[in-house]
Amino acid sequence: MPAAAAGRETGKALPRGLLYGLYDRGIKGECVVTDEDGVLEIKNIATKPAYQRQGYGRAMIECLVRTHAGRYSILQAGTGDSPLTVPFYEKCGFCIFSPHKIFSGALREADC
Repeated sequence: MPAAAAGRETGKALPRGLLYGLYDRGIKGECVVTDEDGVLEIKNIATKPAYQRQGYGRAMIECLVRTHAGRYSILQAGTGDSPLTVPFYEKCGFCIFSPHKIFSGALREADC
């Protein structure tokens, strides 16, 4: 998703969402999540370009899982079918939930 579009989506989610920052000797990335009828949804996840492919995105997802494991059983990501984002989510254990938009992984083991 282009940065401008991602920013608009993040802005829509912030009034009712939670914003997380990943700090490791400076901010490395951010993530916004919302409650979508009892399902925790990642609305935006981003790592600064200089720190991509170093495990920070995966670390943010693992933090979400640990933080919300007692409250949510499903963690899903609303994303398009980008050749960059889909493989990232799949490497983090997500599976395709619907054909075009939503990819889902579980806070517990998923039945993908």
